[in-house]
Amino acid sequence: LLHVYGLSVVAVSTDGLTEADMNKIAVMNLGNNYKVNECDTVMIVGNPYIAGNTVAVGRITRIVKQNVAIDSVYTMFYTDMALPEGATGFMVNTSGELVGIMCSALPGDITGFATAVGTDEITGALNCMASGAIASLLGVYGQTVTVDMIEINNIPEGVYVANVLPDSAAYKAGISAGDVIVGMSTEKVSCIEDLTDALLTSHLPNETVIVKIMRDSAEGYKEMDLNATLGAR
Repeated sequence: LLHVYGLSVVAVSTDGLTEADMNKIAVMNLGNNYKVNECDTVMIVGNPYIAGNTVAVGRITRIVKQNVAIDSVYTMFYTDMALPEGATGFMVNTSGELVGIMCSALPGDITGFATAVGTDEITGALNCMASGAIASLLGVYGQTVTVDMIEINNIPEGVYVANVLPDSAAYKAGISAGDVIVGMSTEKVSCIEDLTDALLTSHLPNETVIVKIMRDSAEGYKEMDLNATLGAR
């Protein structure tokens, strides 16, 4: 996750903790970041003021969905909380549910205000890493083909590849920008979430899969099968 979203999972051993300390540890409930709206009140808890056990309160000023990451997309929340550089923490709603994790602003954005990546799109990856598993990596930057793309440009349903990570499994397999991924081995890929789920739950690093693509040509889109040996996140 570090090179995909700029996030990592840290495990802390419970060895040596007293029963009293263990009783202080509680599980934070996950909220639905799709229900978060602009102007909603949210809190950053943890280390927003570069001091442990601090809390910052503010409002959502902007929400940008479908930000493209490697083999996935995510939601970015922008707030009016001016926090010092190096601030970290978890974004919770007024019900105390986790809806985002602080991360750096996207390149070109105004810095100095707290930003967070929504939890819904990355929960699978977080669970994978928290369990000690290693997620597989194809290496494409893509998006779900929209209805407009289908109707106006006659692009087939699937994941439109905007770019390919150099030296990745996709690059070595011959996947190119402009290709549309429509399947992976026996699984149909209709959207970017299908691709993300397949890589997280169905296939392992170093596994060779058949990536089904549609490639544009003078005669229209043609289906091709490409063999890709997956890498690791």
